[in-house]
Amino acid sequence: MNSGLGLNNTSKHNYRTFGELIIARSLRVFTRYDYGCWLATLLLAIALTGCQPNREISETWQTYQSRLANTLAITTPPSTEFNQNRWRYPARRELFQALPPVTMNFLDSFRLGHCRAAQLLAKRNSALGKLQQGVDGYLHSVQLIESLAACVAEGDLDRDVASDLRAVIAAKRQQREQALANALATDDALRYALTPATTGLVQLDRAALQPEAAALKNIVSQLQASLRGDVADDAEQWNQRLKTLAQQRYLPQLWHSAIVLTERINALTPQLTQISELAGCTHKGQPKRATVARTLFLKFFSAGVQKQSAELVYQLNVIAPSLAQLQQLSNQPKLMQHIQRLQHLAEALTAANRAHVQPWQQFFADCGFTPGQSGA
Repeated sequence: MNSGLGLNNTSKHNYRTFGELIIARSLRVFTRYDYGCWLATLLLAIALTGCQPNREISETWQTYQSRLANTLAITTPPSTEFNQNRWRYPARRELFQALPPVTMNFLDSFRLGHCRAAQLLAKRNSALGKLQQGVDGYLHSVQLIESLAACVAEGDLDRDVASDLRAVIAAKRQQREQALANALATDDALRYALTPATTGLVQLDRAALQPEAAALKNIVSQLQASLRGDVADDAEQWNQRLKTLAQQRYLPQLWHSAIVLTERINALTPQLTQISELAGCTHKGQPKRATVARTLFLKFFSAGVQKQSAELVYQLNVIAPSLAQLQQLSNQPKLMQHIQRLQHLAEALTAANRAHVQPWQQFFADCGFTPGQSGA
């Protein structure tokens, strides 16, 4: 998914940071827009070329907003609590569709001793096997059916037994897409990982994201392969990946941080429409409060909020391919819509930042700030 930042389309230029990308673009912006727009873009780029953000996201935003309000007497929007219910994974009852039962003759199962399917069938019918649900239960089921098919293909079964098994195999394969949809509807690990947490991230950490991103990518790849009847033999591996998604908190907190930061930026932006007047830049000269405001923008928005936004977008884009593939696997409109909302977070955060920078661009032009000019 394209975030609008262009991070996915610039690899051939070897830009190492979002700031370097903006610097390159600023040279083109100057030829198409006014000097003030170019100046603000360039100053923003300079601030963005530093190290990765590590300051607590909420603290960075609160500092920027409160200092801006104190400097320019801007009315800040009231803080609102995050409404997790608006972002929850759709309820199981809204997604699950019961399938007609498909059973095999109990006596036939005793005639599979020479096949690998016999072990899988015994495991499936055990006390623990009957507890398998969600993605785990689905993958075990696919694995069993394909093992039965291999057993039949060997040609060592009684003709009647083989005929019965072929009917079971055909019926289960016909149900496979809906069985997968039911697995996505009920899997606890996916439901947890794809529901925003009640709290956000303290720090943005790519290394902390990596285990969950890899687990989700591998699970989605395994589910895609399952539709072709291809299931890895090692159930321990896919269960470990599901366990990672069920127990780690980085991904749910990543959704939360992106949602909340977008909402906060969008709420404050309308208050900046008269920022040049509030800073006193509609008259000659550069009032002290304008210089202070400029410093606030560069230090707390460009080098703080904007940098954190760029890193959030980067991390959201790491997850984006897995979300797109997962959406294609679902046949439930409500789940597809939920996944699409998560996919849209990077684009929404990018749009919020762009809209917020626009009045600042006009501010730089009105106040006559130039590159290299020192702040207060």
